Amino acid sequence: MAKILNGHHGIPEIISTRLGQVLVVVFLAALAIVFTHALLI
Repeated sequence: MAKILNGHHGIPEIISTRLGQVLVVVFLAALAIVFTHALLI
């Protein structure tokens, strides 16, 4: 994390990592929803 903050492209990297984390969370949430629906059916 410190390496990202000290890098030349600090802000874009932070945004891209945050975007990546959000995408992962959304993907896992969608996967969990699909999995629960599969169990309910």
